Amino acid sequence: METKIIYRNKFFQIIIAILLPLILGWIGSLSATRYKEPWYTRLQRPAYTPPDIVFPLVWTSIYVMIGYASYRVYEKGYELGRAQGPLLLYFVHLLFNITWTTSFFYFHFIGFATIHIIIIFILLVFTGLLFYRIDKIAGILFVPYGLWVAFASAVCVAIFRMN
Repeated sequence: METKIIYRNKFFQIIIAILLPLILGWIGSLSATRYKEPWYTRLQRPAYTPPDIVFPLVWTSIYVMIGYASYRVYEKGYELGRAQGPLLLYFVHLLFNITWTTSFFYFHFIGFATIHIIIIFILLVFTGLLFYRIDKIAGILFVPYGLWVAFASAVCVAIFRMN
């Protein structure tokens, strides 16, 4: 009987790939939940700012999708010898993603956070394109993320302009 090594188990790899952005996103969100009030409620915000309940639902869905996408790129890309660059960019983009809440909610740097989220958008577009080259489904899983960050960027720009 062949013994399976735990890191070779595909299910385990998928779970780790999904948990990574979820945990990092949760860590990043701590500054939002801890330092949001009363500062954030006093800001002028555009009418199209989503209610607070929307954010954890959307981000959780996005993190699951991009985590699974990273697994697909890891799995298929290493077979092709092309996963290292896209996965490195993925991790860099995750670091930018999780630090945005700190720049906005903890430091209250609205202008910097606006530039920060635009950088996140650029990084996620390039990451999604590189993922698409390796695995079409992995690239497509980045589309909702790109749409959400584009929308969030519009909200952030509006908050910057209004305040």
